[in-house]
Amino acid sequence: MDEYLRRFLAYLLNDRHYAQNTIEAYGRDIRRFLEYLDNQGLKDLELDKSVAFDYLNELRLGKIGGIMIKDTSYARSLSSLKAFYRYLHKYEAIKSDPFKTISITKRHKHLPDVLTFAQVERLLASFDTDDFKDLRDRLLTECLYACGLRISECLSLNIDSFKYEELHIIGKGDKERLVPYYPNLKKEVASYLVKREAFAKDDKALFISQNGKRISARYVQRMLEKRGLLVLGQRVHPHELRHSFATHLLDNGVDLRSVQELLGHESLATTQLYTHLTLERLKGTVQKYHPHS
Repeated sequence: MDEYLRRFLAYLLNDRHYAQNTIEAYGRDIRRFLEYLDNQGLKDLELDKSVAFDYLNELRLGKIGGIMIKDTSYARSLSSLKAFYRYLHKYEAIKSDPFKTISITKRHKHLPDVLTFAQVERLLASFDTDDFKDLRDRLLTECLYACGLRISECLSLNIDSFKYEELHIIGKGDKERLVPYYPNLKKEVASYLVKREAFAKDDKALFISQNGKRISARYVQRMLEKRGLLVLGQRVHPHELRHSFATHLLDNGVDLRSVQELLGHESLATTQLYTHLTLERLKGTVQKYHPHS
């Protein structure tokens, strides 16, 4: 069963061009399911639908993993298993698909969390730029916000990424987009590169550890979480900076189609979520400051 999983993850990478973070999440979800099967004494992936229901029920109730999972995590787990069995049915001659008729409950889309511009400024000002590690982390944080990048896109940047007037980003599905950036960011990159030379074992990667290797997404997540708690009293997730980028552009009058292009969204409907957020912020402003409110 582990070999089936290995081939499925390779299929997601090479044929479907999924992002590495997505592949890792799918892998975790499916390994958890395979461990459940092993604990139940089941050694075959040809399963009855009742096994799928039992697993999902125990997962939802927290009997697997010891804690009740969030709706979003549950939905992703089910999505992972449905994709796994579609692959098995199509490419590995597995006849059963116990998850095929189990539907994913449609969730109400919640408005994304964003930082105010003042919060972003406080976050950036908190780094000690005389220290290489802090200088690197500040630049990384600003790149996420200045260009609206996904964390995987930001960490894939190389030292020559800023030699043009815009970043050439390979996003989801290997789709390329051009993202312009403001001139001051290029100056900050140049200052960082001077200090980077002392640690430069990876000739290409822009953001490297003190061991000279490209830093990981997990490091960035933990760094921003700790920095957010220290400076703002709240956890900050890398994607919040991307949300903030989009929201602040819309707040300042940029048209929706341009924001869609900058974010690399395939559908305009995805970008429209930020217009609802902007409207909510405007409503809050009116309710707070209008004299008749």
